[in-house]
Amino acid sequence: MRRAYLDHASTSPLRPAALEAMLPFLREHHADPGRLHAEGRVTRVALEDAREQVATLLGARPREVVFTSSGTEAINAAVWGAVARTGEGPAPVVTTAVEHSAVLDACRRAPGDLAVVGVDGFGRFDPDEVMGAVTRQTALVSVQLANHEVGTR
Repeated sequence: MRRAYLDHASTSPLRPAALEAMLPFLREHHADPGRLHAEGRVTRVALEDAREQVATLLGARPREVVFTSSGTEAINAAVWGAVARTGEGPAPVVTTAVEHSAVLDACRRAPGDLAVVGVDGFGRFDPDEVMGAVTRQTALVSVQLANHEVGTR
């Protein structure tokens, strides 16, 4: 009997094309891309090529592409970056009660006020309530399009 892996909530199997692209760097080109020796330069060129490819795919500039080691690190960078970017001290953040725990944790730890909008019995938030929590100083609004745990969209 063939089994199907259905627990993609926290992790998913690596796509074969991604694995093939990574294998040379896992096997022989594992140098620090911040180093000046030849091995580091090889890794740095590959990293910058990847950054350019992602930027092209997204219609962005390469300097706008930031690679992180995990979803949690990416969330922290986005939340704290948004708050810090206001330049006016700690700025408020608005989110919903059903956000992923990594989002809620990052929002709770960020400096500034936090408005958490509640949800109904189906896990849905009221967009008007979200907008009502937004002020001129709000740095970030984070709301889920869909919830992977309860299936709300």
